[in-house]
Amino acid sequence: MSGPLTTISLVSTDFLPYAGVLAESVHEHHSGARVLIVLVDGTSDHPPEASFELLTPAQIGCDDCELAMRALAYETQALTSSLKALALAAALKRAQGPALLLDADILVCADLTPVLENVERHTILLSPHSNRPLPTSAGEETFLRSGVYNGGFVGAAPGAEAFCAWWTRASPEAVSATLLAA
Repeated sequence: MSGPLTTISLVSTDFLPYAGVLAESVHEHHSGARVLIVLVDGTSDHPPEASFELLTPAQIGCDDCELAMRALAYETQALTSSLKALALAAALKRAQGPALLLDADILVCADLTPVLENVERHTILLSPHSNRPLPTSAGEETFLRSGVYNGGFVGAAPGAEAFCAWWTRASPEAVSATLLAA
């Protein structure tokens, strides 16, 4: 694996404690890891954490105007999700190898080296919600609504920039369509 692990997560202020637990769990298995946390809804009154670097949306490429537009279109959780592509691209730029986008409610319980080796080998790693067909059509409808892949665990290696750019372009189009339909 080239360089230390870099992870990135996006949280609202009320989820900041989750980010601390995520960071501690990452460091437990990767002591030299760089854990980046994007605070999507303002500033925090919490003292700075030694276990992670706190970033603003502007630091991942979402200026105040774009953030305001997304905040009008989305509630906090969806706002956070709408910034994931920018966050992954920003982490990849800061990384010395692959980067992982992890939801803040993830707890790392083992060494991620095998995952990172797969990210390096395949450039992009997506995690499916299920690895077998669902028994009912209701399950298929759920996938159609929320997606086949889990956006809370995505890996990218150098060479995935085009994927990140596509994902980034797709997010604002969805925001614009939402605003125009309202």
